[in-house]
This record gives sequence, structure tokens and C-alpha cells, in this order.
Amino acid sequence: MAWTESAIINGPSKWDLMLSLFDSKTGHEHEVQFQLEVGVTMHVFLSSVEREDGSAESWNFQGWSTGYSTARVMWKQHQHVRGYFNTLRRKGHFRLVSK
Repeated sequence: MAWTESAIINGPSKWDLMLSLFDSKTGHEHEVQFQLEVGVTMHVFLSSVEREDGSAESWNFQGWSTGYSTARVMWKQHQHVRGYFNTLRRKGHFRLVSK
């Protein structure tokens, strides 16, 4: 994968962000997906979400990718990720973090 940063062009709802952090009673985290401008969909388990401002629509997030997919193929990949996401516009910025 040649890219390390990309714009998010579609992503989870505010409800899905909440579930990703708090719905773990079954022992399985709730995966969210971010569609990126580079043409892949990242599959992510979030470890933290914080308010970026006071709007309750802008969020900074961190987590771990479980892989990514295109229209034809799914790759497994475990890498630390972080970014910014606006739940009203469903857009933001996504970054793979080097180890």
C-alpha cells in the first residue's frame, strides 16, 4: 500500500461510533468502516474517540485497522490508525500511523 493518509469520503454514523466504543458485552468489538478517497474501505476497531470542538459532530479518533477492501479484494492488515471525522458531513481525514 503506497498511501499513508487520505480523505474520508464516507463513514459511520454517530450511533455507530458510540457502539464501536460501548457495545462490547459479547467480547467482540464493533467494527466501523471508512471509505477513503484513495479507493479503499478501511475496517477499523476504535480505541478512543474525543470531541474535536463543541459541536458534538466533529471527532478525533484512534484505533486499529483490521484490513481494507476494494470492490474485488479484502486484505488483512493490523496497523494503528488515527484521524478526524465529522458525523454530520460524514467526511474527514484518515492516517495510518507508523510503528
